[in-house]
Amino acid sequence: MNTATIDIIVAIILIIFVNNPLLQFLQKSFGMNFVISEIIIAIIIIVLIYLLNKFVLKRVFANKSK
Repeated sequence: MNTATIDIIVAIILIIFVNNPLLQFLQKSFGMNFVISEIIIAIIIIVLIYLLNKFVLKRVFANKSK
């Protein structure tokens, strides 16, 4: 499986499971509006996908090719 495919699948899963609880937390705790909260959630998801690529997927695919 290609890493881009895994990135898309992980992003969809993160958006489904992380979006609503994190959105409610940001709106209730900090009083942020919807757009700012969604931008922060998108940044968090992008960082998580980057860290997944950097640390996990490179090691998994490096071991798979040997």
